[in-house]
Amino acid sequence: MTVTVELTAEQEALLRKHARAARMTPADYVRSLIVEQPVPRARKRMSGAEALVFWRTCGLLGLFSGGPDSPELARRLRRSAETRQW
Repeated sequence: MTVTVELTAEQEALLRKHARAARMTPADYVRSLIVEQPVPRARKRMSGAEALVFWRTCGLLGLFSGGPDSPELARRLRRSAETRQW
């Protein structure tokens, strides 16, 4: 299979630099990137309970404690967005 990719001069120079550092031709270097690249796994959807556990472990819950309640904060943010001047 042949694939043609248009590169800027800077991208080509970078490809040549990386290939040279790996002691490979640019084509072999690109092939090695494809072979060595792990296949991405499909993400499993989180349940609500799993999302809460994730947010807790990341320290995301309670970030706005001590502030206005959620509905009031939502109203303020919406008013701010509606009156924003572009």
